[in-house]
Amino acid sequence: LGQGHNSNVMFGLNAVYWGVLSLLVGVVITYHRQFYASLRLTSNPQATQNLCMVIPGLTASKVMFSDNVSSPLVAGFFNKKLVLPTDHQTRFEHDALRLVIEHELVHLKRNDNIVNMFALMITLVNWFNPLAWMAYGSFRRLQELSIDERVLAQKSKQQKLIYSKAIVACVANSRPQMLAYSHYGDKSMMLQRLKQIQLLGHKSKATKAAVLGVLLALVGTAAIAQQPLVAGATKSGAAENARPVIRIEPTYPKEAAANGVTGSVVLKFDITVDGKTSNINVISSKPEVIFDEAAAEALSKWEYTRSTKGFKDMLVQLDFVLASQQGHYQHVEQIKVKG
Repeated sequence: LGQGHNSNVMFGLNAVYWGVLSLLVGVVITYHRQFYASLRLTSNPQATQNLCMVIPGLTASKVMFSDNVSSPLVAGFFNKKLVLPTDHQTRFEHDALRLVIEHELVHLKRNDNIVNMFALMITLVNWFNPLAWMAYGSFRRLQELSIDERVLAQKSKQQKLIYSKAIVACVANSRPQMLAYSHYGDKSMMLQRLKQIQLLGHKSKATKAAVLGVLLALVGTAAIAQQPLVAGATKSGAAENARPVIRIEPTYPKEAAANGVTGSVVLKFDITVDGKTSNINVISSKPEVIFDEAAAEALSKWEYTRSTKGFKDMLVQLDFVLASQQGHYQHVEQIKVKG
């Protein structure tokens, strides 16, 4: 009787194991098929030719375009394609696009999509073991870090800064659910990658300072953009959002304006049920102190719509930019002529 009971338990456990594994594999395969179909790949011979002329290692047969992506990626497994946003010329600056494509070309040459799928399948086989999922996540992070190091090995300080800014620009549009395909990761991965870029330039204080500025931009923009705005619920169960009603623009410090100093301040604050701001704290600022008081004073006058529970730990970044430094022709194509 005991042996029969044990056999029934083992049969039940095996059934659960294979049932969950089959479900996970089915979900992964279905998702990849749906995602690839949603790309609706198109060709653009003229744009492809222009890119192949300036980017070493890029071949026309591997380049496709899609309206449904916002950053370059490598799609497919055996017939891999470098997929670019259709509006890549307006979405990215020329130098930033070259560096991001160079990153994806490494994925393409190393067959990372196939390697990633193999690693994912091993993880699915061990779906019951949390260590397997942690190992897969670590593997994907190390993969991105290794490519960053390879791409920036012989790059200048300016190119490292451009590359860092490109990563920040892509993070808000990353697709971590893509599983086996390469992706830019979440905020945590971005911070880790940007910190590595900082270490790659450890001999240059200027590079360190520049990348730290990009870190601030990441925390103050991409991270803020991705945070959930829902902080309460109405009695009917519908989600509430914090909607601004009044926003007072900060007064630019006279001394900073006179000296041509620009910067930004990231603040954390709460919103009361009647829409007033409270508990205002400066999280980070660049340069330090100069714009803190003006930013906090302006935020204290902001008002939001009333809510049932209020909102906690909201974040906002205020950028202080002189009008004379913004330029009057931001939408005119800029061509760099090098001597």
